[in-house]
Amino acid sequence: MVPQFQQDPRSVKAIPPTAISSKGPQPHGGHTYHKIYCLRDAVAVKYGDRVSKLASSQSNAAPGTPAFLAAYPQALTTTLEALSKEEKLEFQKLADEWNEEGPPDKQKRK
Repeated sequence: MVPQFQQDPRSVKAIPPTAISSKGPQPHGGHTYHKIYCLRDAVAVKYGDRVSKLASSQSNAAPGTPAFLAAYPQALTTTLEALSKEEKLEFQKLADEWNEEGPPDKQKRK
C-alpha cells in the first residue's frame, strides 16, 4: 500500500484575491438589479385592465386567485397577438424608452 501525502493544515496559506475591478471599489451590497423591459412589459402596463378582464373571463375566477394568475400569461399573449404592427412598434418604442430613461412611477412601484 502506498502512503498518501498528508499536508499539515498549518502550512496552507490563503491566497489573497488579485482580481481588480475596473469600476473601482464597490460598496458592500452594491449589486444592483436593472430590469430590461420588452414589448410584453409595456403591453402589461398600458393594457393591464384589458389583460385582467380577459384573464378573469378565461378563468372564471376573481383577480388574485390561483386560477386567475394561471390564466394571466395566456391572456397577455392573446392581447399581444391582437395588436396591430403599428401598436407593437409603439409599445416597443415605449419599452426602449424605459430601458434608457427608466420606467414610469406606476411600473416602479411593482
